[in-house]
Amino acid sequence: MMRHQTSVGRTTAAVLLASLVTVIAGCGGGSDSGTTTEATSTDATTETDTTFGDTTMSTDTTATGTSVNVGETATWRGDAFTVSDVETGDTDPDPLGEKQEAENGVWLIFKITPADDGSAIWSPDFTENIQIKGGDGVVYDDQDFTHNNAGVQQEFGEGDFLVWIDVPEAAVSGAVLEITDDLDPGADATRVDLGL
Repeated sequence: MMRHQTSVGRTTAAVLLASLVTVIAGCGGGSDSGTTTEATSTDATTETDTTFGDTTMSTDTTATGTSVNVGETATWRGDAFTVSDVETGDTDPDPLGEKQEAENGVWLIFKITPADDGSAIWSPDFTENIQIKGGDGVVYDDQDFTHNNAGVQQEFGEGDFLVWIDVPEAAVSGAVLEITDDLDPGADATRVDLGL
């Protein structure tokens, strides 16, 4: 009985060994028997999905509303104005007050010239709606209103006035003046690229 199991075990081992040799030979692992076997290859086809799904394009906010450069005509509530003489300074340009140093970095200073004397640009609403969007992406405005000398300049009969706001130096490059309209919240903002 022991021999019978051993014979069966040997027979099974022989069959397994023969199968293994056949598999290896089929894979090209055996010796060359004089016959040539041609290898076939299948080129994999890669399909590229050209649909972009739900990709949302980033829209530059300056694409809506009025967007101009320094020296070009902008409008607010239908009244035209230009921005010029953009500069930075360590102390504010207030001609009547005590010179104050910038606490956040530098004063960003520019001149605004309304197209005519009766313009809404002279009103406190205009300067209260001013904010600076710095090149660092942060919006800067004062809690009360942006510093300016519009009231004084108008009394003196001057045709323009200064605006200044305290911003970090990193915000100066690429800064944009934005003026919104609180009487018409749906209106697009007027933007002036300050060009620094």
